[in-house]
Amino acid sequence: MVLYEQFIESHSIYTKWVNGECVMDENEHMYLNWYYVYEMMLILEKYGFKNITHEDRFFNNENLMTFVAEVSE
Repeated sequence: MVLYEQFIESHSIYTKWVNGECVMDENEHMYLNWYYVYEMMLILEKYGFKNITHEDRFFNNENLMTFVAEVSE
């Protein structure tokens, strides 16, 4: 990954075992983008949202951020 790149691609395989026998496989290919606070606010504004705020939260030992905005009419 390049320094300051805000994109990651991951591939995971999940396998369910019952009594030593594989009964199900699932492949997951995931693309994830993340944004800095003001980038996200600009994106929301671009798509017509207004009164945009954000809240920092701590949940399951992780710092999370939630954006709250109103839809423009």
